[in-house]
Amino acid sequence: MNNPFLKNIKYLGLYLFFWLAIGFFHAFWLKTEFEIKLEIAIIESLIFNGLYAIFGFFTGSSILFLNSENIPFFKKIFNFLALGIVLTYFWLELSTFLLNKIFSEFSQYLFFLQETSVIHFISGIFYFSIIVFIYYIIDYSQKLNEKQENEIKWQALIQEAEYKALKSQINPHFLFNSLNSISYLTLTEPDKAHKMIIQLSDYLRYSISNWQSTKVKLSEEIENIRRYLEIEKIRFGSRLNYSTEISQNLDNFLIPNMILQPLFENAVKYGVHESLEPIFINTSFWLENEYLMIKITNNYDAESYTTKKGEGVGLENIKKRLKLIYGIDNLLGIEKKQGIFIVNLTIPPTIKQ
Repeated sequence: MNNPFLKNIKYLGLYLFFWLAIGFFHAFWLKTEFEIKLEIAIIESLIFNGLYAIFGFFTGSSILFLNSENIPFFKKIFNFLALGIVLTYFWLELSTFLLNKIFSEFSQYLFFLQETSVIHFISGIFYFSIIVFIYYIIDYSQKLNEKQENEIKWQALIQEAEYKALKSQINPHFLFNSLNSISYLTLTEPDKAHKMIIQLSDYLRYSISNWQSTKVKLSEEIENIRRYLEIEKIRFGSRLNYSTEISQNLDNFLIPNMILQPLFENAVKYGVHESLEPIFINTSFWLENEYLMIKITNNYDAESYTTKKGEGVGLENIKKRLKLIYGIDNLLGIEKKQGIFIVNLTIPPTIKQ
């Protein structure tokens, strides 16, 4: 049975409370308006309202079916009216039959019952209208909740797909550059090529093992950055220099996986590549109001610096990833002043492992 009262105990409780209230007012009306004995008024109320509550409960599936979006509006109204008349007729006949059996010796009450049959029939149609309204509200509420839940699920799937797409945009070209460098070094400096292969293997192992992870420990991310810079240092030698400063123990602070590597890749690509002088990449980590603050600075040759196609794509990807994860827009800031490129990254607090 596709009845919402069976799926939600709260709805069932409200339905029973509604009929208890109707039953109370029914008995009160009989007692005060017609001076019917209290016990007779209570029994009539129990039979009339109890039966309609049962009828309404078991016709819920039919009401929901008739409320289908595929049924035209006027046909829906006609179907509801026909169902209401049939249901009320059988309800009135059965209720009257039972009351006649129970109070067969109370001729005055039976006469009253016959005289008020039209009133009962009209009240039955009114009851049915209320039941239809109740089922309509419940059905609408459930469909709205399902729609919202589906929208949330779809939004989560879209965000996950977008998140993975952004990660896939960040990773590949470093791998291609490294493989090209290894290919060159195997001919010129085999020892460096061997060292670079080991570093690249560890780097890829980390990337693959944490691919499904949204966040990782800061210590793991820093170690992976060290691998990356060591790989690049094999390529550039003394032209690439780096240092790391951590103000306190932040090893277990969680940050988005592979969020730092594109920043260092950007420093190498647009710093070391564009300069014949040594480039120094300095990184600082500290806590500020429970937020992890990261500052990456590197010098660059402003005169030989050129804007290349694709510059800034990695930084925009990081901004999008941060927005997807934290829902905040201004977590990444970029500055250029006096030959120094500065990246300020803010990571909101999260549960530590």
